[in-house]
Amino acid sequence: MAFDEREYLLKKFGWNPRKLSGFRRSVRQEIEETNQFDVKSHLAEKRRQRKIKRTIFALWIALIAFTAWTIWHS
Repeated sequence: MAFDEREYLLKKFGWNPRKLSGFRRSVRQEIEETNQFDVKSHLAEKRRQRKIKRTIFALWIALIAFTAWTIWHS
């Protein structure tokens, strides 16, 4: 039985070739041109997005803490 990449991706990531809007443009273009999907680049993209979200959240918390500290000491 041959390895069906589409089936694997569908099961593992819920990936659907018609729903490419969640990917960065370069990844989308790669999928459209080659009709293939690089799992490693997908996982790297997910990690990058999580890192950005974590950073934004940390900055938001720091801003709230700084504001509270400033109000408390005024």
